[in-house]
Amino acid sequence: MKLNTIITISGRISAGKSYVAKMLHAQFEFPIASFGGYLKYYCEQNGLPTDRKTLQDTGEAFVKADSKKFLTDVLSHFIGASDSIILEGVRHRSIFENVKELTENRLAVFIEADLQTRYKRYFERNKDLDELKTFEQFEIADSHSVELEIESLKPVCNLVVDSTNDYEIELKKRIEDLLLPG
Repeated sequence: MKLNTIITISGRISAGKSYVAKMLHAQFEFPIASFGGYLKYYCEQNGLPTDRKTLQDTGEAFVKADSKKFLTDVLSHFIGASDSIILEGVRHRSIFENVKELTENRLAVFIEADLQTRYKRYFERNKDLDELKTFEQFEIADSHSVELEIESLKPVCNLVVDSTNDYEIELKKRIEDLLLPG
């Protein structure tokens, strides 16, 4: 599988990855591939629970078994007829490295927000997998082993965005400059 363009979006739980993916989809009309969405689908198809811990554990098992296959399974599930895609929820260095093999035109975005902002967003959003809403439960989910590798991606991303600031216009311009040079 070779693609023209892949935009990866990384960040901690409730940092704003889905929001940025939707914003970029509206701008470039690339489909969005979500690791979380794929894992939920996989769990539903295989009679597994779809709570956050099960999704995290399942994703971690896929990465350990064969991260390249996991990546291509996720992309294949969402890509359709497009040759470009937004890949939301990159959490592992191995996945990040595998993306390089699939395209020459890659843009990596890291979304960050402070812990309190992320918890507030987590508490207020309506995702099925966020049934547990206390701060302690959020901290447990946020410290799962699949979440801890995320910070190591920040230095290798093209763009790092603080989603607690007014960043949308600047992010769109910077992405246009990187993807549509000249």
